[in-house]
Amino acid sequence: MQLWMWLAAAGVLLIVEMLTVDLLFASLAFSALMAATANGLGFDMATQGMVFGIAAAFSLFILRPIALRHLKKRPPDFATNVEALFG
Repeated sequence: MQLWMWLAAAGVLLIVEMLTVDLLFASLAFSALMAATANGLGFDMATQGMVFGIAAAFSLFILRPIALRHLKKRPPDFATNVEALFG
């Protein structure tokens, strides 16, 4: 795959991530950027595919849960909706 194809795939995945905000497509966009880096370094298509797969597995199973944990942190006295009306 050409370098511009990997970059276009990463861009489309980032746009989809902006619409969903679940960090799933951001992980795949990171993987596409890693594959684009492999392409830029001159590796063949099989190696780019392996880089994409390994980066996807790493980002989905290691980085994404850590990022979600930090994004969903709330202070102990955080209340919304009906809970905010009590007291």
